[in-house]
Amino acid sequence: MEQELIRNLLGVAGAYRLGHAIELSTLGRRAAGDSRFFENLTSGGKTFTVRKYDELMAWFSANWPAGAAWPEGIERPAAADQTAAVDEVSAS
Repeated sequence: MEQELIRNLLGVAGAYRLGHAIELSTLGRRAAGDSRFFENLTSGGKTFTVRKYDELMAWFSANWPAGAAWPEGIERPAAADQTAAVDEVSAS
């Protein structure tokens, strides 16, 4: 299950970066508050809770680039789940 969640996070992060020309470390800082979050996921040096996964998916959904398609096969959180996500992109 954890590997599937990691694939989902990395898939959404990769698709998000196509709509925003930013480094993975910048995205990690904005979305997870940790510039090495996504790098650590790929190296196996990071674990996370289901709560963190839900927070990140809500953040991505709330801050998704206009006109960009959400990655196929990855469930997008409902609009109500997005209200808790903070839009840090506009603050940068």
